[in-house]
Amino acid sequence: LDPDLVAEGLGVLHIRSVYDLDGRDTSVGIAALADPLQHSASDRPARFIRIVKAVSQADDDLVDVPGSAFGRSSRQLMREIIGYGMVEPDGSVKIKVPANIPFAISVLDAEGKRISERHNNWLQLIPGEVRHCNGCHTSSSELPHGRVEAEADSINSGAVNTGAPFPNTEPALFADAGDTMAETLSRIRGIPSLSVDLDYEDHWTDPVARPKDLPFAYSYSDLATAAPTLPACQTRWQGHCRIVVNYPDHIQALWDRDRRVLDIDGVTVLADHSCNSCHSPSDAAAAPRVPAAQLEFTNAASSAQADQLASYRELLFTDAEQEVADGALLDRLVQATDAAGNPLFETDEDGNLILDTLGNPTPVMVTIPVAPLMSVNGAHASARFFAPFSPGGVHDGYLNPAELRLISEWLDIGAQYYNNPFDVPQN
Repeated sequence: LDPDLVAEGLGVLHIRSVYDLDGRDTSVGIAALADPLQHSASDRPARFIRIVKAVSQADDDLVDVPGSAFGRSSRQLMREIIGYGMVEPDGSVKIKVPANIPFAISVLDAEGKRISERHNNWLQLIPGEVRHCNGCHTSSSELPHGRVEAEADSINSGAVNTGAPFPNTEPALFADAGDTMAETLSRIRGIPSLSVDLDYEDHWTDPVARPKDLPFAYSYSDLATAAPTLPACQTRWQGHCRIVVNYPDHIQALWDRDRRVLDIDGVTVLADHSCNSCHSPSDAAAAPRVPAAQLEFTNAASSAQADQLASYRELLFTDAEQEVADGALLDRLVQATDAAGNPLFETDEDGNLILDTLGNPTPVMVTIPVAPLMSVNGAHASARFFAPFSPGGVHDGYLNPAELRLISEWLDIGAQYYNNPFDVPQN
């Protein structure tokens, strides 16, 4: 055990390669992917890892947590994000993790969206422990977990020679034979801590071989709304730092944010990109209207579930198409048809047609379903929501990268309504 880590209440997680799936290389080839001259950072599928923790649930005598507090699905219960780390070019990771907590791992792409299966198995470190694992497993894997001597051989054999850098990498980052890139980097520059932000820096490319890849960051400091973590954790991550995303506090705030574009005089409105300027059931004159794309982003209580906001239900539940009729916003009704496309009419218990006052059959009227744009399965499963914000999309630039990252991480952990039981309003 590392005594310094014991004092900090931390352990170390070392993954030889996130591209290792039960001893099978899922990349284009570890050696090729790790060579900056063969592949730039944009070629690498895995860029970050997310460390996630389950939230303990309080006794019912202490706090009442109704089913609605968990959101669209209670399967993930509530989740906290402990922090983020960078995946090195060979897929390796070495990072400090708080000890004595059960945690799960997600592998992310460059946008901070989960590309791995949702990790439903928990790991835990004691203070000072350095835990090594080869890589990942499928949910149906029958290979041993946690017994290092019985696992499949790692796909990442590490550095070939001691005292030499990896091919086309910074000469100062000289390796020991068998070391992963993460081991080499942490031996020379220290084991990195987690971060509440997603920060990328090219440590590896030898500038003599080619220019380094550009750095980037998705930082909570770029939010104009409340960050889901403490200010001190944004400055310096510590073992107690947590990211807790509650839909009413952090996601709804994005829809409510004033996004008007003002002229140089600071008064004249050139454009209004505020979500509710279009996605609301009434216009500026309070006249009823169909929300743009049949999607309401208001912070009004939902008529379907009073404990949840209308926007949450609109995004994650099947809704009914609406129209303005006789000065009111109503669900649009159409005549139902059978499997062959024939129109259906109301019948009595004997199967006889029910006629109206004019003697005509009464049609069976039904609503038109509108599929949700978001999925509790994660950000990549919610591609229809993100598409308008992509380059060239109709809402390109309306949300900044930090805001899109916040939405992505919330979806990836399960799109819960609350992720802190003590934030749930009590009757």
